[in-house]
Parts: sequence; C-alpha cells; structure tokens
Amino acid sequence: MGRWRRRMLKFVGRGRTARHEYQWHKRAICRSGRQKDAPEPQHHSTGTQAQQAFRSEPRNLTVRMGATAVLRCEVLRASGTVQWVKDGLLLGPQRSLPGFPRYSMIGNPKRGQYHLQIEKAQLEDDALYECQAGRSESSHAIISGSAWIDVLSFLFGDHGEGFFEWGGGGVAGAILAASLSSGKKAGFSDINGRWEGVAGVPPSKPYFEVDMATPWVAGKKYTVACIAPDAKPVAEITLYKDGVELTGAESFTMSGSKDKLLNMRVEVTFLAVPPQPPVIVGLEREEVKAGRTLILECVSHGGNPLATLHWTKNGDVLSMTWDEDIVAQKSSSVLVLKITPADNQAVLCCESVNLVSLSPLSVSRKITVLSIEGQDLELTCYATSSNPPVQIRWWLGYKELNTSVVVMEEGANGGMTTMSNMTHRVSREEDGLELTCEAFNKGTRFSKTQTSKLSVYYPPQKIWLDTPPEDVPLRSGSTVRLVCFATGGNPTGTLTWFKNGRVVSHAQKQTSFDRGAAREVVLVLTASDNMATYRCNAKNEAEKTISAQAKLMVHYPPEFKPEQPTQVQVVEDDIATIPLLVSANPEELSCIWRHHREKLVKGDSRLCDGSINQVLVELSQQPCRVILLSDAPSVKAEKDPVFVNLGDTADLICVADANPVVSGIFSWKFLGEQEVEMGEETQEDESGLLTIHDVTRVHAGLYQCTADNGIAPPATVDVRLVVQFKPELQKGAQWRKVASRGDGTTTAELVCQAEGIPRVDFSWERNGVHMDFANPRYEEQTVSEGSFHTSTVRVVNVSAALDYAVFSCTARNSLGEDRLDIQLVSTNHPDPPSSFRQVSVTHESVTLEWIPGFNGGLQQRFRIRATFFTVTGLQPDTTYNFSVNALNNIGESGYADNNAVLTITTKEKPELEVPTDDDSVSHSASGLPAYLTVLLAGVFGVMLVFNSLGCYFGARWKKRRGQTEGRGGSVLDIKKNEEEGSSQSTVSNSNKYESGEKINAAAQRTLLIDSGSETDSHVYESYAAVRAEERRNKGSSGTRKREKGSWENMQRHRGGWINR
Repeated sequence: MGRWRRRMLKFVGRGRTARHEYQWHKRAICRSGRQKDAPEPQHHSTGTQAQQAFRSEPRNLTVRMGATAVLRCEVLRASGTVQWVKDGLLLGPQRSLPGFPRYSMIGNPKRGQYHLQIEKAQLEDDALYECQAGRSESSHAIISGSAWIDVLSFLFGDHGEGFFEWGGGGVAGAILAASLSSGKKAGFSDINGRWEGVAGVPPSKPYFEVDMATPWVAGKKYTVACIAPDAKPVAEITLYKDGVELTGAESFTMSGSKDKLLNMRVEVTFLAVPPQPPVIVGLEREEVKAGRTLILECVSHGGNPLATLHWTKNGDVLSMTWDEDIVAQKSSSVLVLKITPADNQAVLCCESVNLVSLSPLSVSRKITVLSIEGQDLELTCYATSSNPPVQIRWWLGYKELNTSVVVMEEGANGGMTTMSNMTHRVSREEDGLELTCEAFNKGTRFSKTQTSKLSVYYPPQKIWLDTPPEDVPLRSGSTVRLVCFATGGNPTGTLTWFKNGRVVSHAQKQTSFDRGAAREVVLVLTASDNMATYRCNAKNEAEKTISAQAKLMVHYPPEFKPEQPTQVQVVEDDIATIPLLVSANPEELSCIWRHHREKLVKGDSRLCDGSINQVLVELSQQPCRVILLSDAPSVKAEKDPVFVNLGDTADLICVADANPVVSGIFSWKFLGEQEVEMGEETQEDESGLLTIHDVTRVHAGLYQCTADNGIAPPATVDVRLVVQFKPELQKGAQWRKVASRGDGTTTAELVCQAEGIPRVDFSWERNGVHMDFANPRYEEQTVSEGSFHTSTVRVVNVSAALDYAVFSCTARNSLGEDRLDIQLVSTNHPDPPSSFRQVSVTHESVTLEWIPGFNGGLQQRFRIRATFFTVTGLQPDTTYNFSVNALNNIGESGYADNNAVLTITTKEKPELEVPTDDDSVSHSASGLPAYLTVLLAGVFGVMLVFNSLGCYFGARWKKRRGQTEGRGGSVLDIKKNEEEGSSQSTVSNSNKYESGEKINAAAQRTLLIDSGSETDSHVYESYAAVRAEERRNKGSSGTRKREKGSWENMQRHRGGWINR
C-alpha cells in the first residue's frame, strides 16, 4: 500500500500571471501500512578530520510535468553517508536510487557533489526534499534546509472552467479527470480512498485606472490604480515600474460582478520631479597623458522617476547604460575610456533626462592629450567619401611627416574613404608645434586641414642648492636658509624638501620664474640638524626625478639622550656602574657628578679610583660606589573591574612599583566566601597575571593581588571579576502561576525576575501578542539590584474574560535571552508539592524534603509547616511509606509527584556496650567517697517518689482531657506555639503534631504516610496485625497504653496519616 500524505495541486490560468494553489486532502477509508524507517546507513570516513558543512543547499524548484528537475547539494569535507530524503523517506546512498527509476544522484563525489536528478517529473514528485550527511568518526550529522518541488500540469479557462489530472490511490496509472466550475466540488473514489476539493476562480484580466490623456507635470501628484476583478479567493497584485517592484502601494477589496467573487484594487501615488544636473567624477584636470585609461562616473541625484544617463564624445554616443540606486535616490553611469592622441581637444558629455524633464541636462569636459618625450605618438586622420579619393599629408610645424600608412575603402555615393595612420616619436624640441592633417584632391584642387597643438612633456634639466658649506660650523639656535632651484622641464617641476628621508612640512611655498622654480626652507638649528641630510627633489608629469642634497655642521651644547636610564639597581655595599648617554658637538666635554646635591671631586672616597674621568660623546660610563635604598612595593590594578563572558578566559593583571622586583613577588587570593579554583599565576617583569580558564559564575567576585619583595610592608590591591552571562529567569512553581479573583475588583501582580550581566531588558506578551503598556489597565515597572533584575506587571481590575491568559516574559541582554510563561488564573486550591525525596535515614528517624507547589493565590499551609522535616521515633529495620500534600482555605492539593509514595527502610539499631555490675561497683567505689555515695542515693530515692506521683496524676488528667477532645473530633495533643511558628515538639524521642485550625475529615489524609511504625509512637499508627504481634513478643508489661482520643479519628488503612 502507498503512504498517505497531503497533496498540493497547482492550477495556472491561460494567459494569467497569477498562480493559484488548491489543497486536496485524501481521506482513507481503509487502513494503510506505514513503511518503516530505513535503517541508519553505514558511515564511511574519507580521512577528513573536520566537521562537515554544506557548500550549497537545495532550493525550492518549479518544474513542468515531464521535464527534468535537479536539486543541488554540495558537501564540504564529506565523511559520512550522503543521501536524500523525500517526505521523510530515505532514498538511499546509491547513485541510482532503488525503487525510484527516474531518480539518480549526479555530480562528482570527490568534489562533494550529490545533486538529485528527477527525470520526467510527475505529480508524485511534488514533495519536500532534504539532503543529509550522516555522522562519522570525525563529524556530526548535518541536514540541509527543506526544498519543495512544484510540478505544474494544469490549465484554467476563463472564470474557473478547468481541466486537471491526478495520479491517485496507489493504483498504477490511475488518472482522475474532471471539469471544474467555479465554487463547485468535484471528487473521485477508488478502493483505497477518496479525493475531493473545491475549485477556485482566478481573476479576470487586470486593468489600470490612470489619467494618461493629459501630459504629466513635474511636481504634481498622480495616482495609478490596478484592478484584478472577479476572483475567489481575492487576488494578489504586485505593481512594477520599468521592471522594478513598487513598494508602499495601498490595497482595497471590493465586491465582484457576481456573488462570492471579489475585486482587488491597488493604488500607488507618483510625484513626478525632474533630476538634478549630472556631474562627472574622475576627471580633475583637462590635461591627460596619451595611453592613460580613465574611469569616469556620471552621477545624477534626485528625480522621480530617476534619470536615464548616456555618454557622448564629440556628439557620438559612447554608452547608454546606467544604474539606479533607489535608496540613495541617484542614477550613475561608469565610462572606461582609453586616451589616444586622437582624443586631443575632444569634448566628453554626460546627459540626464526623465519623463518630466523639459530638456536634457548635461555636463561637458574638454580633454587635452599630452605626449611624453621619447614616446611614440600614434595618429590617425580620416577623410569621408570623395571622388576621386583624397590624399592625406602630415605636417609638424613646417616639416612634412612622410612615414604614414594609407588605407582606402569604398564609401558612399560611389566615392572612396581615406584613412592615414602615422607613428611619430616626439622630442622636446617639438613642444608647442602645430600638428596638421591635410586632405587634398588633385582633381578638384581642394584641400582641408585639421590642426592640433602638440604639447610634449620632459623632465626638469638642472637642480642646485644655495646652502652654507658643509665645513663651516654653525651654532645651535642660529637661523639659516636653504634654497632649491630647478630649471627646464615641461611643465615646470615640483620641488620637495626632505630631511633624512622625511618630508619637511614647514617648507615655504614654491615660486616660479622663467622656465624654472625655487623653494626655500628656513631652519632654526638644533642638535638634530648636525650632519643631517637635506635633499631637494624636482619632478613633473614626465615621471623622472632629479635631486640635490647638502649637510650642515652644527655645534651644540651637551644633551642627554631621551633614553637615558633613570634607575640602577644594586645591592648594598656593591659597586654600581652608572651609564651616561650624552651627545655634543664638539665631542670633547667635561662631566660633573653630584651626590645628594654635593659635587663629587677628585679623591672622594666614594669614587672607585678617586678621580673623575672625562666623558666622550654618545656613551660614557663612570663606575662609582653608591648606596641605593630598596623600596617597599606599591601595587595597582591594570584594569578594574575585569569583564569576561561565561566560559571564556579571564586575565587579572596587577602592576607593582618596587625595588627590587624579585621573582615570585606576586600572590593572588579570592576574597569570596567559597573556595574556587584560582587558575594560573604568572609574572612578567613588574606585572602579575592571574589567568582563569573556562570562567564560571562561581569565579565572579573580588580578588586580592599582593606584592611582597621582602621589604615590609607588602602592598595589596583588589580587582573585581565580573562574569557576564545571559539572563536566567526564576522558574519555580510559584513563578509560573498568579491567582486572582476575576470580578474586576482586584489587582494582580505578575513578577518576572532574572539574573544576568550586562543589564537585562524585559518584554511582555499576552497570548503571544506584544503588550501595550499605554493601556491604563496594565502597568510595568523594572527594578535592578546588581545582577538581579525584576519586572513587575500590574493588572488592574482583573477580569476573568479579558485577563485570564498566558503572559510571556522575555528577558534578554547582549549574550542571549530567556523566556517564562506566567498563567493568570482564578484562586483555587494549591498545587501538589513536588520533588519529594529522602535526605537521610537512621535506625529511628527519616529526614524528608520537598518543593511546595503553586499556592493557588492564597496562603497555603502544610500540616508540617516546612519543606524539610525529620521524622523521629521510628522502628529500626522497618519499611515506611511517605507522601506530602498542601492545603489552603479553598481546599487541598493532591499528593506530591502524582501521588507517588516514597518507600524508606530504617537502618538497624546499633548494639551498645553495657558495662558489667562489677565494673560499675568498682568504678563507684573507686570514684566517689562513701559519704557522697550515700547522699546521692537518698536524693535519688526522694526524686523517684515525686516522679511516680506526678506520673499518676498526670496520666489521670491526660485521660480526662483526651476523652473530652476525642468527643470534639480533635486529632492533636499539643497546642501549636504560634509565636515560634513551629508545631513540632519532642517527648520521649517521638513527634507530636497539632493545629489550631479546624480540619475537615478529608484534610486529615495529610502530609506524611507511613507503614510499619512502632507501637508506642505518638506519631504513627501501625497495622493491627503488627501491633498484636508486637504485644505477643513484648508482653503486656512492655506495651505502652495509647492515649484514647488522640489518634482514633485517624483513618485506618495500610499506613497511618500524620497530621500537623
């Protein structure tokens, strides 16, 4: 049997542009077996140790029935089995897919190509397809996005008359044919099922409504409307202008010419505006060298519609292509033009025009072509058709150029055209000469000339400097002038000054004279000018540079180098060598040393050799014995606080100022309350680093960096580490529900609390719709304290019809977001507790813990008012069953965890060593004096008598009180201590529970359920059979009489019920 699935039939009207889809459902009338999923393919490895990824994924495809469809899939680093999936069915990894003779995988597998080819597409191929690569040893599995193949096979006539074919029911070759009229049903049945559907109606021919009779005027608004009439369902209209989709159109639905038919009207408004004049970008100067390629852009801003552009040269059209930028509201056209000598004095023009322009707007630029000396100039002269054909001669000044190539071709009116090509190498002597092309005809003695002036570029010829001689010393601080001269060249060269290879920015402006130029530099001499190289370059468009350079001798006083060391570390009583970096011209100089502002002179005992040596330029070392005191450290944080994302690596750095800086000077300590892994501590010179990998939220807090070089006192600095993480919302039972009466008299507060760093922003939705807090019934307030952020929404005058809904709170920051759904409901009984579990167990007690459920909107109470409780007075090595529930003024909840029972067995009672009588007597005799032993025995006897009397009267009073309370239905013995808020007391190592509240009979099935408790416990009730067995074992003397009335109202079954 075939698989049942949803089908999509596509209908296309004749001559229509809109496509309409109709959904057909197959209703099975007999059971169909579902094909089992194919087994997971065997993975293979190509040795690629990297994650697989898609280079290209399949995309939606529309194909005509009978044509070939190809879905593309390329996988990078394919190491798993690659196969295709059709509607959830694995097709297999083979290149020819079994069971699908028209399907195959094509492409080169070595290049990761696994394209699916479907030949002679049929309706059964209309499905969803996916390409997937299975898991391998080196990669996870990957699945592509889904791609839909639409198979088109149907044509519609006007107003819904149509014909379609359908392959149905799993019967090979079964064809369904029907003629559908608009709005009528058609169907087909076979032994496997039935198909049926409702035909729709495509729109009639759409038409425009626009005023085209009068010309449009710039600046006036015009409305264009398009109507698609008589369709069901309503048609969708898209407007285009010159192939570009129009946005901002308004649509309206109106009644059609017949019942249930609809018209769609779409309107768009135009404001016609002429464009601004164009501008040419990329041609800053009119002079252009021959052979250069220009990239020019013509730009026209504004206009509605945008302008059309075209380029012309001397009136001839060069380009009629342009681009439109709707966002920037401009049109642009790029022209690539290679300049030839023939382009000399050519006029380039760019024109812009749109529908409302009165006349084209244009911008023109004239081109002057320049030649460089030594280059070949290629010239062309063309003469139109003449009879007899003309001859062409070239003249440069008064000299005829004869090295030309002449080509003649047939022209108009039986004449001949003549074209002369000539190559000429230019020289500087030809600069300024006129280049002439002369066309003459010997028969008619008529000639015509075209003349252009030749401009030849050549570099500057000579350059020299006016500077002081290099051997003449100049004093520091004096002013000198350096002048650079250059002559020759076409055009005049540009002069540039350099000092040691760097441009001198303060040089004065260049001045020009006949066939030359000069530029001056004014210097106030400093030490850096000594033997510095000053160079002057002269360059023009001929791209050849000539230069001249000079050096100056500058005398200047001694100067200490900027990199002079300021500290020298030395151990006490050792010899210190203090380096001195000094520069001077002339080099001979004297050095005066001072210590504590006192001049050191020859013979001073603090000097090593008793003398002061003269210091040479650049570097001089004078060894001296000095006393340097070590300093206690100071320390500061390089950055505080330090921010790091959760899971990243944090680097805390502190920098010490100490003398000396020793290895191990830094130590780190976490100042938080709990212990954390401190990470890796390293030292780089005077910096201490604490590196923490894979940072968690536990690592956040203050860290203390201590610097100790052995000289007291150590220095410390605190650095705060801030761990940034995405918001985490509180999501317990009490956060997911809020209860309030829906009678319009109460106000509900929905609280959403998140923890996250950096700052968390909140957004709210109600039943999936974004909430508008402009509505006075909803108020929102956000409060932030540290990493905790709380958003509270107040719903005023809660209405059951309007406000009982699901409110969604989303908390987000730059690292992510979290979401919580809060349900506003009516007040009700509490939800059952959850996560009821055992914490610990001994031979006589069990400690239990649980999480309270939603309180139902009212204060909920537990008969044991705790979420953590220890049950004592239990029997060793005995199995008990426990459960817990809650109640409020409306009612009680079910038992925890879907009425689950927690079964716990107590441990065996440990055996205690009892000392022998001989040991006791011996101990008493040896440990106490005789008179003290007699005194203690007398006191003990008197206390025993009073204790017996107290037990007798207390038992009688308790019995009377128990009978009275038993008649009143109480199940408790001891009053609850309201002030302490606890109802637990311990008497004889057992628990007692009581409440000041009235509790109905159903509520007596309360918090804890046990089975097999001890017989003399005030807390639990054991089975009758167990009690009888224990009485037989222990005897009547060992049985404690149970107080009548305390527990007899408890419901008896397997497991007594504990009430508090």
